[in-house]
Amino acid sequence: MKQVVGARVQGVTPEYVRDLKSAGFTNLTMNQVIAARVQGLTPEYVSSLKSLGFPNLTFNEALRAKVMGLTPDFVRQARQHGFQNLTINKLIELKTMGVLSP
Repeated sequence: MKQVVGARVQGVTPEYVRDLKSAGFTNLTMNQVIAARVQGLTPEYVSSLKSLGFPNLTFNEALRAKVMGLTPDFVRQARQHGFQNLTINKLIELKTMGVLSP
């Protein structure tokens, strides 16, 4: 019951759960769905990362990338600076270390 109330408070809807499933994230716990909603994880965000060469992106990788502010633009910028074939986790490390910051 507590999770249902938490989901409702955070704006989790059946449509949002369906959208996460369509993004490839099935069998999520209610806590994971709530965390995704709180952090603003959207199917569009997931799709943009997958289209950049991360077709097997996991829920945890997507959520961590969102939380850490990893954007598709950052991924493209890293690649333009010679950082090729990096995992999502390595890109997050670059982002948090400020490697490409002005």
